[in-house]
Amino acid sequence: MSDAPLDLADKKQVAARKLTQTQRDRRADEDLDFIMSTPAGRRFVARLMSLSPFNALSYQERRSICAEITVAVVRVSPAGYGLMMNESNEGN
Repeated sequence: MSDAPLDLADKKQVAARKLTQTQRDRRADEDLDFIMSTPAGRRFVARLMSLSPFNALSYQERRSICAEITVAVVRVSPAGYGLMMNESNEGN
């Protein structure tokens, strides 16, 4: 990348992209929070985190995906994460 300063049109485009990404992130967080508010949603996320849906991937790739899911769930819905763990432990 060059060190040339951005012109006004470029700055507006960058700002528009950042705003769009922020709005997408907020909607994704709201969706995840809704999913974690229902028992069925928590079971779904727990199954995703069980690693079995990703059998075609390497172990390291599966761990990475599960870590990302865990971080997102804990960030957006810590109470939902706690409920999910309690519910999954009750099933054992």
